[in-house]
Amino acid sequence: MQRVLIWGKGEAALYVAEQLKNYPDQYEIIGLVDSYATEDSLHDLAVYTPEAIDTDITVDQVIISVTGKRGLYQIIEILLQKKVRDIFLLKYLAAQEKWPLLDSNGYIDTHLRKIRFSDQRPTFLYVEIPIVNHCNLNCKGCFVSCNENDVKEHIPVTEIINDLQQMKKHFYDIPWIRFYGGEPLLFKGIEQLLEKARKLFFDSEIDILTNGLLIPGLKDSVLQSIQDNNITVNISHYPPIDKMLHLIEKKLSGYDIPYIFHNKSKFMKFFTLTENSAIEKIARSCFLSGCRHLTKGKLSKCSSFVAFEKLNKQFKTKYVIHENEDWFDIYNNDFNAWNVVKQLNKAIPLCRYCSLKREEYEWEPVKKAKLEDYVLSNVHEFL
Repeated sequence: MQRVLIWGKGEAALYVAEQLKNYPDQYEIIGLVDSYATEDSLHDLAVYTPEAIDTDITVDQVIISVTGKRGLYQIIEILLQKKVRDIFLLKYLAAQEKWPLLDSNGYIDTHLRKIRFSDQRPTFLYVEIPIVNHCNLNCKGCFVSCNENDVKEHIPVTEIINDLQQMKKHFYDIPWIRFYGGEPLLFKGIEQLLEKARKLFFDSEIDILTNGLLIPGLKDSVLQSIQDNNITVNISHYPPIDKMLHLIEKKLSGYDIPYIFHNKSKFMKFFTLTENSAIEKIARSCFLSGCRHLTKGKLSKCSSFVAFEKLNKQFKTKYVIHENEDWFDIYNNDFNAWNVVKQLNKAIPLCRYCSLKREEYEWEPVKKAKLEDYVLSNVHEFL
């Protein structure tokens, strides 16, 4: 009998509980846990705060039902401090698609991914990798500044695979990998990349973040590769695809490819041209704090690192970026994976160029990017 705690209290958590209840001889559901719990019970399940673990309750397994990257790091840190190491991550779309979580004998199946830990190498929970630097949209204020990139750079497949292999050497487990761009479906070697990535990380969550415009016209071989390699498609729902939704859904459903739309009708800017001193507070509140970014062998906390490099080049801004503080060379002989994880889990110097203030605006395309698209007021004081 496994004593199981489910982290989260939303629909996904309740779906996990529903599945476990089918095998009462194998699983005892202790309850739900939530950092901001205000109720004592929900749907006949006890609700706890994290502080209750190991003091009021003991557990054998924890199933994490929340999918936000920011919260994931915090949850894992709490559980490891509580000496809980039998931790499972609910696959991204499992609850939405009602995928079975247990096999016919009641054992945990592939849609609950066990996070593996080792004393020899750290676990790196999530990494996102841009595979192209250009795009078929020119979004105002693009997070990775792809609308400034006039050069269509095609990164060799071997370069990306080498980066993935190097990451696998450094880290014991990487449960979640995301490919994006620019527009990743413009990548010429995407079939080979997906096949190689899946062989390296046989049971990791691997997804593609796309604007969806190219999906209706994708070659059958690309769609087959996405399906064969068990890739999830995350679609940023920008206004230009409003009239294409049925075509996108029909194409992906025809290959039984799991997908999800994310509404992206609004953008926001939060970069500054002056330095902020409250970097710890900024890092804690940042919605990108759970991101980890890998490009051309450089591992960083988030994609802002790439955006600042491009802004320096395009607009002659003076963002100061430090190796071994803001980014780390995974091929450096002195690369220490444990130290890197520790550094990236806290505020880094680049956080001083972000603000607690965020200015939201409607999505729109631009013919030519302006610095004002990315930074808050007082644009010229830092130039």
